[in-house]
Amino acid sequence: MKTMTCKQFGGPCNQEFQAETFDEMVGMSQRHGTEMAEKGDLDTSK
Repeated sequence: MKTMTCKQFGGPCNQEFQAETFDEMVGMSQRHGTEMAEKGDLDTSK
């Protein structure tokens, strides 16, 4: 299992993504970014 954070993907927060493959983590990161943007939560101080 691999773990990366939103910040490691260039995002603003420390949300962790765990998956078996990098491609799975990319998908999780993209969904997370989309959800946060839809909420209007683009706070880079998290």
